[in-house]
Amino acid sequence: MTVRLHLRRIRIVKVLRDDETELVVEVADTQSVKRCPACGARTATVHETRRRRVRDLPSLGRPTTLVVQVHRYQCAECDRRFTPEHPELAGKITRRLARTLVSDVRKLTIRELARRHRLGWHLIMGEVRALG
Repeated sequence: MTVRLHLRRIRIVKVLRDDETELVVEVADTQSVKRCPACGARTATVHETRRRRVRDLPSLGRPTTLVVQVHRYQCAECDRRFTPEHPELAGKITRRLARTLVSDVRKLTIRELARRHRLGWHLIMGEVRALG
């Protein structure tokens, strides 16, 4: 089965799990050159790479998890290290899931949303406060 995420600046590295209970996809940012927030210089020097699990909207009725390759860059000009923000990711969930949670909170309780999306109550409440 072909997996399409329809997220800006996200490319699929590989599908880790694709069965009827869960979809887990390893993804990375398509931009390899970033701008240093301190001095504004452009850099492509990766200091380290970590993997972070991010929840996304369910795909075909099953929970979807993105394993994101998060790069920490080192600026060649000022020697500072930084991790840039991605426009589609909001911490432990994607921005589109955050928007869906905020719109669904008008119809469902926080507890029902937490069960439906397998997320913590405090995470959902924090997104509702931030975006609502």
